[in-house]
Amino acid sequence: MWSVPCGDGRAARDGSRAGVSLGDWLRTQRLEACRRELAKPHNLDRTIASIAHQWGFADATHFSRVFRQTYGITPRDWRAARKRPRD
Repeated sequence: MWSVPCGDGRAARDGSRAGVSLGDWLRTQRLEACRRELAKPHNLDRTIASIAHQWGFADATHFSRVFRQTYGITPRDWRAARKRPRD
């Protein structure tokens, strides 16, 4: 059993009962953080690899593969789609 701290000092307990391993939960949190960072305009000068590394992905190829499997789009295409003006 594991628990994750909530912002108000409580803990969301027993993630294993929800069918999510701690490793999977952590990877999802890290991927979400990378996705947010890639969408920020002030991060356009940073490489995708440096953002991935900041969030704990040591291998850029592995990060790109996991990102694509999770979101159905490559990190590069995700970033490019965020740069385009919307109609």
